[in-house]
Amino acid sequence: EIGERMDAGRKALYARGDNEVGPYQSPMEDGMQHFHEWYRRHISPPTR
Repeated sequence: EIGERMDAGRKALYARGDNEVGPYQSPMEDGMQHFHEWYRRHISPPTR
């Protein structure tokens, strides 16, 4: 049930054009923050 509610909430935000994310939950999600920072650096277009 919680997954379905989360999915419905993300769908509603997407329909509104919002991209709201919550904070990472330390210490269990510390690795996710590191990964997302690394990933964004690698997919961003090069700066001049």
